[in-house]
Amino acid sequence: SIFAAPTYFFMAAMFTMLAWAFFKIATGQCAGAACAHAAGPAYPPVVINPMAMLSILIVLQAFASGSSALTGVEAISDGVPAFKPPEWRNARLTLTIMGALLALMVVGTTVATHIIGITVDDPSNPHYQVLLGKIAKVTFGSSSLGYYVFSFSTLLILVLAANTAFSDFPRLFFFLSRDDYAPHQFKRLGERLAYSNGILMLAALAIVLVIVFNGNVSRLIPLYAIGVFLAFTMSQAGMVVRWLRRREPGWQVALPFNLIGMSMTAVVFVVFAIVNFREGAFVVIIIIPAFVALFLAIHRHYSDVTEQLTAETPIAPSQVRPICIVPIADLNRVALQSLAFARTVSDRVVAVHVCDDEQHIAKLRAMWEVWGNHVPLEIIESPYRSFVRPLLAYIDAIDRQRGNDTLVVLLPELVSTKWWHQLLHNQSALRLKALLLFRPGTVVIDVPYHLRRHEHARRRRGRPEDPDAI
Repeated sequence: SIFAAPTYFFMAAMFTMLAWAFFKIATGQCAGAACAHAAGPAYPPVVINPMAMLSILIVLQAFASGSSALTGVEAISDGVPAFKPPEWRNARLTLTIMGALLALMVVGTTVATHIIGITVDDPSNPHYQVLLGKIAKVTFGSSSLGYYVFSFSTLLILVLAANTAFSDFPRLFFFLSRDDYAPHQFKRLGERLAYSNGILMLAALAIVLVIVFNGNVSRLIPLYAIGVFLAFTMSQAGMVVRWLRRREPGWQVALPFNLIGMSMTAVVFVVFAIVNFREGAFVVIIIIPAFVALFLAIHRHYSDVTEQLTAETPIAPSQVRPICIVPIADLNRVALQSLAFARTVSDRVVAVHVCDDEQHIAKLRAMWEVWGNHVPLEIIESPYRSFVRPLLAYIDAIDRQRGNDTLVVLLPELVSTKWWHQLLHNQSALRLKALLLFRPGTVVIDVPYHLRRHEHARRRRGRPEDPDAI
């Protein structure tokens, strides 16, 4: 496939570079400080206390750093179903070949670096260079075609590695979302039939990491390795528990391998956490338990919602007895449309008007009588000119009086033709919706009234009333 080409290209470039480096070493063309100088300016290397060279921590740190180069093998075990039959045998062969190739690369790079005399730069150095780049400079020359070809192959393999995360992370969150451990938005497909929300979330997190760690690969790898080896350790521990519980045929042979694997990956995890704690490892150590706690809290929420939404006995429509409360500002088209709609919802409709102007109240009562008093009108006098609080108090009082009824608050809302016109009107409906949203036992219905440009206003602007008159 198209994704295999960068992998083969990088492997060919890598082994070509190592073979050419060892050829130059064998023929005496590259060895010692003279050749190491070709890798670039000699910036101060990472300083290690000579008295601690043989300490167990240094040995473990070297082991952990080498192990981080072998990550990625889990992709084969995760994708066993994608192999051709027999899947397990083909996956095992692929894993063996991949392990051998990785071992050759790591050992070859280590030996070549030692013989040539290349030192590792301090990651905090502004002129920091990666080790493979230094070897490529020594082997091919900094201005040669081989150096740029190798650099391009490295770029392609890094892009492919990033693509792996963007393809697997959204799928992982789909499974978490499906099992109610992540928000349900992550299990919805976007317009391009991809889990867009997971992709956008990963992109945002990746941008934050690149900015915080200044795009330094040497500082980012330990963060990645901590999570990977923690997962490895938990996976091996799970296999140990499985063998001990089920005691399936051959468990005595498989158990020691999983115990050894669990111990080795646990050592790598602990060493990375200790050595790189100040460099940012504490972020991962804090974030992983925090995410686990967050996932468990999300799962509890969805379980609670499912339990509350599941009715013990079916509710018949006849058992629902709604009563509609319609706040109005005046007896106009907005109010009439809302009241007419409210009568289709329930026969019990109450119009509520909150005001502190006696003259306006008297005028509204007179208009209500002329209209025919089709709906009861409740006047709430508010001497402090407050609208929301008295209305909420009235809703609470009705709710207490009619505890068995379904309380419906029907909110008339004026919608202008232009967005900035909306800023010129009172947003009481929005405030009420925000407050009533979290009020239990209350149904909120929004009834928008869309304004239209009046025909005589069009004529004043020189616009014809009839399109055929153009």
